[in-house]
Amino acid sequence: MTPKSQKRHKNWLKILVLLTVVLHFVYFPVFPVFSVASVYYFMPTAIGLCDHLFLDDILQSISMEFSRINQELKTLATEQLYYPEMCAIDQLTLPHSDLVTLAIDINKLFDVVTISSMITWLVYAVDCVYFLVHSLVLENTNSGKVVLITFTALDGLLFVLWLSMMVRMYSRTQREANRTAELVHDVWNRCYKKINGDKKIVRGLELTSVRLFNHKLFFTAGNFFKLDETFCHMMVGAVATYVVILFQF
Repeated sequence: MTPKSQKRHKNWLKILVLLTVVLHFVYFPVFPVFSVASVYYFMPTAIGLCDHLFLDDILQSISMEFSRINQELKTLATEQLYYPEMCAIDQLTLPHSDLVTLAIDINKLFDVVTISSMITWLVYAVDCVYFLVHSLVLENTNSGKVVLITFTALDGLLFVLWLSMMVRMYSRTQREANRTAELVHDVWNRCYKKINGDKKIVRGLELTSVRLFNHKLFFTAGNFFKLDETFCHMMVGAVATYVVILFQF
């Protein structure tokens, strides 16, 4: 089981995303071009968002399995480690390897959705930031633009929450999966430092640790970009770059 605080954080983030989507539907009737905005603008975004909400549920289940394996490793990693415990630790690496392969294969099914969503984020984020800055700083804001500015800000909020949810779900799963190798490596170090440590146990833990470190979990978008915290930094940098270029013309 995941900690309650983590589950609460996850639920609150999803609630904020869904609430923003509901606000879009509420705001559509007062938007000047309701039919065009709903069909050509918001519906593709909603489809990609729903796909990532579904992927978040899948990765959450996989992350919980990694957490269960790590918890069992902590239980087995006692001060006095014997051969049966070493065999049990080695057996836990088998489902871990299967889960890593499963997570990578599932992510590949969403490569097209993630890449298309990334393009959507970049285009809409640049458009939102440029329009807001241009309307609020360089132009006089009248009552006719208030609705459009509010809707644009709501779009920006949706894409920020969407990006945060996606980065968090990938980072959470990677962190839990790669933590297993660190736990086994710590057990191996503790046994290696013991003068009277069993050489077979030490050698077995060393091989298990090396195998886990060589089979770490990393998510990518079609092998183009890493899907972790660096992806968020890359998107922010790209948006800032294109906004500056637009203001130069």
